[in-house]
Parts: sequence; C-alpha cells; structure tokens
Amino acid sequence: MRRLLAIVAVVLLAGCSTSSPATPSATPTANPPAGTPGASASASPPTVTPTPSPTPSPSPTPSSSPVALRKDSVAAVATGKLDVRPRANPTADVIDTLTSGDLVYVVDGPKVVNGEPWYDVDSLEVGKPDGWIDQLVPGGSSALATSAPTCPTAADSYKVIQSLAAIPQPTGLACLGSQPIAFDARLAAHEATCGVSPGWSTKPAWLGPCVARDYITALTGKTMDTSFDAILAPGVSTKNLRYGVDPKDWLKVRIVGQFDYPAARACKAVNEGADVPSPAEVKVYCRELFVITSLKQTM
Repeated sequence: MRRLLAIVAVVLLAGCSTSSPATPSATPTANPPAGTPGASASASPPTVTPTPSPTPSPSPTPSSSPVALRKDSVAAVATGKLDVRPRANPTADVIDTLTSGDLVYVVDGPKVVNGEPWYDVDSLEVGKPDGWIDQLVPGGSSALATSAPTCPTAADSYKVIQSLAAIPQPTGLACLGSQPIAFDARLAAHEATCGVSPGWSTKPAWLGPCVARDYITALTGKTMDTSFDAILAPGVSTKNLRYGVDPKDWLKVRIVGQFDYPAARACKAVNEGADVPSPAEVKVYCRELFVITSLKQTM
C-alpha cells in the first residue's frame, strides 16, 4: 500500500525514539496457544517456498475485451499509459501514471462507473502509488492483462529472506497467500518506534501502522540490506530473549510465519482524527504483513 507506507514512513521520521524490544509475558519458544488464530502454522510448515510463477512479459498485449480480474491477483498494464486516480471517477485528479509492463496488485473492484469497470490497485513498481484505474482504453480494449509476480523459491534461508526483502509487500501475499513458511534467521530490533499516530489505527490494534515491529535478517552479514519487517502473533513472545539494534546483538532464531494471518482478514480501520484509507486498502495492508507464529532461539 504505497499511500499507507508513505504515511507511516513520514511518521517514523517525524517522531521516532530509540527503544528496546517489547517484553510480553509468554515464553520465548511457545507457539500460539490452542484456539489462537494461526496456531496450526507451527505444525510442520514447509521450508521451501512455492514454485515460481512465470515472469510476466514486459509488454503485454491488450485484449479486445475487458479481462475479468479477481481480488488478490496480479495484473500487468497492457497499454502505453494508464492514469491512476484517488477515486473511481474519470474527473478525479491524476495522481500518477503507469506504463506498459508495470505490475499491479488488485485490491478491490470491479466498480462500474459510466458502464466501465474500475479497479483499486496497489502498484508493485517502486515509488508508484496505489489508486483506482479505468480498465478500458479508448476503443474498448482492456488496459490490463492477467499476469504473475516473480516469487521467492529457494530453500536456503538466506535466499528466502533476500527474496522477501527485495519484493514489494503485496508480492509476498500474492506469492504465498496464507501458506506458513519456516526458516532460520536473525532477529534484530528496530532503531526507532513510531512517536506520532498517522491519524488512524486498526482493529485488531496489534496490526496497526504504529505498532513496534522487529526486523528479520539473514544469518550472515552486518547490514540490514537483506531484511524485512515482521510482527509477533498474539501468544508469541520475546520474553527473556535478548536482542538489539547492533549486529552483535542480533539473535539467531528459527521462525515460522505467514502472510494473510487469519485476524488480518477482518482488519478494519479505526479513525483517530484523520482521513482513513478505504476498507479494502486497510484489509490488504493488514494481510500483507508478515506475522511470526512461532519463534525459537537457536545456537
């Protein structure tokens, strides 16, 4: 969610303070208790990620008729230029433009406006915002072609982390869905926590944009170049686990986790004084977070 991430990034820069990891009250090696959503994820998850989808063609060919797109799918722009607007309205301001071959994650739609289908999409291109696009181009052909992202595939923990760190957030959701994965990594604390609310949060609150997160990073190396954010599921604790910001304080762990955590599927925005994203955007924001469902220190 580019607009969501931009809000959070500004907040982090404007109101951050150094901190140590939170210390919940459960045991460090415990899986979520029975009855907790995601508890079954620790049961022997695969350590190999799914077979990759084929790399999409850089220049998709427009279809002579609109292609039916489904939510949680990936599509490629099949026309020279495609305007992105904040609302499904042809008179709304253009906030950015996508070009042929650009990939988008379908958040919501179709919403029919003046007889034409519109889709709320999250761009997989760095620096591009999310918003609404008109699927039809002059002449009635489809501006989008069905496509697939390049997914992480390696069993090696470093390569899994490297892949997850490199791909845009919605891609992890598109590639893995709710499938749990297990790998070895190091756990590192964030250097800062959010000090100012972006004006909205979520229900459940632990998935909110201002909740402290940890970094998952590779077993080797001294930088955060290969890392991505993670959040602990309820019932999973870092109590008695000592880890910090400096590489020497990163903790070796065995992690089980997943995108599309069950609680995220019912995620809703809580207004705290500012305009909030649409319900569909908030739900995808929560579902694309990587949630740790089991955590155990290793030697």
